[in-house]
Amino acid sequence: MSVDFTASGDGIDWGSVPAAEDLTQKTVMAWVKAQSYGHDTTFGVVVSSAGGTGGVDAFGWEFEIANAGGAFANTLYYVERYPSLQNADWTANPGDFATGSWKHIAVTIDNSDNDNDPIFYVDGILSATTEDTAPIGSVLSNSGGNLVSGNRNITGGSFDLTFDGDVEDVRIYDSILPANIIADIAAEKNFRLAAPFPVWRAKMIGATGLQTFGGTALAGGNTIIDDIGGAAGVPISSPTANDSVNLAFQG
Repeated sequence: MSVDFTASGDGIDWGSVPAAEDLTQKTVMAWVKAQSYGHDTTFGVVVSSAGGTGGVDAFGWEFEIANAGGAFANTLYYVERYPSLQNADWTANPGDFATGSWKHIAVTIDNSDNDNDPIFYVDGILSATTEDTAPIGSVLSNSGGNLVSGNRNITGGSFDLTFDGDVEDVRIYDSILPANIIADIAAEKNFRLAAPFPVWRAKMIGATGLQTFGGTALAGGNTIIDDIGGAAGVPISSPTANDSVNLAFQG
């Protein structure tokens, strides 16, 4: 199942997820089927984590798709916050991502040394990294911040970079997964969970007010379910008739 973000301001707020915070090493991945490059047409957030109360523009990180020209054309984008609100950011090889079909995307991050660039993968295939802005100092803590899929939380509690399309099976690992494991996960297309295990995984989506593509309202409480720890997420905006749950597996 996947959640289809169709309206500006959509997203799922999972709250604070301590197991996924302040990770020196991590791997972030998801299945996505983007209809465009976000509702602002240039950037769409797949998953983000905001630290403290300042919002993701003050603390935290974002994993996005991007199409803003040049190095940011039809690609993946990762940004993380450093002291003095400096953004360190990197892009995958321009042209390696495309909208309109299911793609498995992943990025590995090693903050133990500022010389370590993130490593991007599209459908399990390595994509060359470009460092757009180098990190300076030590990465800022995102402890206590909210994990959000399909958007980002900026200062003041607003959400401004909505993903346009479907997102499914978002995973965060507390280690750098090797290329062969990422390729295996990308090749499965069936969400089988095997070792190594993620510290957080949003596997299935459902909410009152959300509908199947056939128009059948889903049963259950007014929450999004479930992450790997069983915690519930809450829709950022009230579900509308345009929001839907895709019951078909991608393959």
